[in-house]
Amino acid sequence: MMLLPSIWILHRCHQLSIHPKYLIGKLPSRDRWLSLCGIAIAICLFTWGIDLLFFYSLSLISPSLTVSLVNWLQDPPASTSALPVLAYLLNVISLVVVAPVTEEFIFRGILIHRWAMKWGISPAILVSAIIFGLGHIVPFGAAVFGILMTLLYFKTRSLIVPAIAHAINNAATIVLELFFPSEQITINYNFSEYLHWGLVLTIVTVPFMIRFVYKNWYKQQLALPYFANVSHRSNRVC
Repeated sequence: MMLLPSIWILHRCHQLSIHPKYLIGKLPSRDRWLSLCGIAIAICLFTWGIDLLFFYSLSLISPSLTVSLVNWLQDPPASTSALPVLAYLLNVISLVVVAPVTEEFIFRGILIHRWAMKWGISPAILVSAIIFGLGHIVPFGAAVFGILMTLLYFKTRSLIVPAIAHAINNAATIVLELFFPSEQITINYNFSEYLHWGLVLTIVTVPFMIRFVYKNWYKQQLALPYFANVSHRSNRVC
């Protein structure tokens, strides 16, 4: 769904002489990937914990609505298709490849730079995260995920890293849905497991997330990733 907006944005970047390669950046060095994978996994676990707590809280208010949302998230759209396997594969590709690439390019690439130049770094991070969150079933969890992806982008100056982290998050969610279907929980309206796992994941990861945000919240005097990448390229050429 976001592929067409991305194509239009690429066209506008060309018109405005904005080079996507400086937005995207380069892959970090190999010795950094182990720590970056650890950060990505911790972010995924933290946001999953938030999502589970959200569904448990919602189940206290409206169990039937919670069941509908969980089933809608876990029920593959291929079930109504004449080619269920193909439809399921296309859905997986959309979630694991298309969505991470396009969403990171739009929200963490284009919008962050555009709004940071108008309003400043912190407002840009928060507004883009809120809009990103509103496009998902669990707005608060998605907004937190958006903030953490932005900080990961600022830390590495490479959109490739948050795109991979985003893809890992979506792929792991699909795998968990295959091995841990929600039928028994939702049939009995028993969401106690959501509370237990949500608390465990959140409590275990929240100290790490606080430290990550504290160390990496972007400082106003530092250059945005695009301009830092341009400067790095210019200095290297000189």
